Amino acid sequence: MSEEIVFFPNPASRARMVHWMLEETGAPYRIELLSFDKGENKKPAFLAVNPMGKLPAIVHRGTVITECGAIIRATSVCSRSVLHINASTSRATSCQHS
Repeated sequence: MSEEIVFFPNPASRARMVHWMLEETGAPYRIELLSFDKGENKKPAFLAVNPMGKLPAIVHRGTVITECGAIIRATSVCSRSVLHINASTSRATSCQHS
């Protein structure tokens, strides 16, 4: 599985805090920008990620994390450059790199 985090923001959401945290951790990520005006957060493709259609959200190694506080908490435990999420517990753990 890819180490890349898929980040679903909208400028009108609290995504700026999540974006800042992703930058601070140095975790590899890509942005999938969604428009509230076009209803992209309510389309089936995104509802498959978050059935509530809320932003921001991230997907990493098949695990979805929603809600700004939860995403920041998960990314804040990342020590250097890669966020590892344990899919069985949905808890993030840090990864030490030499």
